[in-house]
Amino acid sequence: MKCGLDSSVVKKTFELLYLDSLDNDETTRRARQIRKTRQRWIWGSILAAVTVGSAALVWSYIPAKEGSSYTDHTPTHTSESNNSSQ
Repeated sequence: MKCGLDSSVVKKTFELLYLDSLDNDETTRRARQIRKTRQRWIWGSILAAVTVGSAALVWSYIPAKEGSSYTDHTPTHTSESNNSSQ
């Protein structure tokens, strides 16, 4: 009877160790997946910021067309020119 009890204890021990190792593998796999997802978000955000910054920089060097709403809004008639004509 003692031999049967010992073998069942050994069997249960191996079973628990096996299940524990499976659980650890699954936890490790999930942690890696979360880390990869987080890294993708970080690199995606960096790429988006660089793209928007580059587009803004390029846009600032494109000359605006005459009559465009983006041209310099300095008044054509200043108070000095009005005073000198009087």
